Amino acid sequence: MTRLYECLTQQHDLKLVLLAVLVALLSFHTLLAMAARGKAAPNPNTATLWLLSAGAVGGVGLWAAHMVLVLSYRTVMPVGYDLPVVTSSVLVAVSTAALAVQIAVHAPASRWLSGALLMVGAGAVHLMCVAAFRVPARVEYALDYSAIGMALGLGLGIWAFARLPDPGHWAARLCCAAVLTLGLALAHLVAMAGVEVVLDPAVAAGPGAVHLPTWAGIALGGTAVVALVMAIAGSAVDEQRARRTQRENRHLRDEMAILRSTKAALEANSASLSAALQAAEIANQDKSAFLATMSHELRTPLNAVIGFADMLAQETFGPLGNARYVDYACSIRDSGQHLLALINDLLDFSKIDAGHLHVTDEEMDLPAIIGGILMLMRLQAAEGGINLAHDVDPDLPLVRGDPRRVRQILLNLVSNAVKFTPSRGTITISAYALDGTVRIQVRDTGAGIAPEDIPRALERFGQVDRGTPDLRNKGTGLGLPLSKALMELHGGTLVLESRLGAGTCVTLTFPRERVGGQVSEAA
Repeated sequence: MTRLYECLTQQHDLKLVLLAVLVALLSFHTLLAMAARGKAAPNPNTATLWLLSAGAVGGVGLWAAHMVLVLSYRTVMPVGYDLPVVTSSVLVAVSTAALAVQIAVHAPASRWLSGALLMVGAGAVHLMCVAAFRVPARVEYALDYSAIGMALGLGLGIWAFARLPDPGHWAARLCCAAVLTLGLALAHLVAMAGVEVVLDPAVAAGPGAVHLPTWAGIALGGTAVVALVMAIAGSAVDEQRARRTQRENRHLRDEMAILRSTKAALEANSASLSAALQAAEIANQDKSAFLATMSHELRTPLNAVIGFADMLAQETFGPLGNARYVDYACSIRDSGQHLLALINDLLDFSKIDAGHLHVTDEEMDLPAIIGGILMLMRLQAAEGGINLAHDVDPDLPLVRGDPRRVRQILLNLVSNAVKFTPSRGTITISAYALDGTVRIQVRDTGAGIAPEDIPRALERFGQVDRGTPDLRNKGTGLGLPLSKALMELHGGTLVLESRLGAGTCVTLTFPRERVGGQVSEAA
């Protein structure tokens, strides 16, 4: 131990020894960090590049650390170096470091061999550097010291790789690098403690020997430190980028999993909706068939009931004997007509929903249709004390459409107006052309509807409170929505405008493509 202490304190420049230790520590840490990056690289080409770089950078750093240790050695005479031998030692350091990295990554069970190779490489570099000494003296070696130094280095190198955890974390890498550095330093110091330089004028320094001053060792160590720090920084930055990429990939995989789950749920919902739609279509067809059958079955007896009730009300075959019988017959007839109208409306809605209701495309004489409606409703309006008026443009063009359906629309609107217009009120039907379209308006001076209730009035079975408690003013809620649906089948619109206490105005608009033909005369 005394000889080892004297070798360290008297035959070595401690500043260069500390610099060499720093270079060795950085070298081993950089080698392990870059090897870990190569092991974690997803691409084989990238992994190979990282492993080769780890061997090159780690090997050069290992050589630089040992060279600084050699340069820190001091003798009584100047020491020269054979540069070809020193240069060749670089290849030895890089080769052994590269092989050690490959074994550590590809054969984890034999990682101890990587530590052994690194120390063998360090010993080979040491021997070559010492062999490169060129001094006018005899250099004598104590083989036992060299063997002990090599054994210490091998033992610590093997222990560092075999006992320490996988150097995937920086702390584990630093611990492993510190043990390897200790092995390198002990191997060098113990071996150099057995070297004795005996002055002998008969021995020449040899041609081509290069003398390197202290600053050369500092420059070499400093350059190595800078290069190794840059390599570690590059490895750390790349590792952070790789981790961020992994996090993004995991997030992307999670998003893809959610999307796949959502897609599966949507496909399942789509299948359920398709099945439900198919079932609804079948049910709709069944409903249409049922309503068609029931309408026929109901309308046949209803027509008989209405006809016979009308005959009774008119006392066709003689007086009934009591005035109440006439009133009852009238009630039966009116109720039957109401029920028949309701059945017809329901059947029309069923056909519209099933897409089976089509309107004809023939020229209509709107003034004649309006005149017929006025004549039909005049008696009912007169009974309620309501005045019927009309304002039809004499130059109104012909409109193509379904006359029966247009008559049905106007009859629904005028009937509603009569129903909700008080005595002495007025109902006006007007028709005019505007911007290539034809419009028909049914305006009354009745109770009106609140603006917020208009959408409900246009819904099927929509009942709106108009402040008329009289049951005769309670409709089924089918007239307006059916009229609107029939106008839409014509490609037109039905717009309802109203205010409470200010009456109601319904505007029917026939589009330009249905307007044309000769000018009709007003009814």
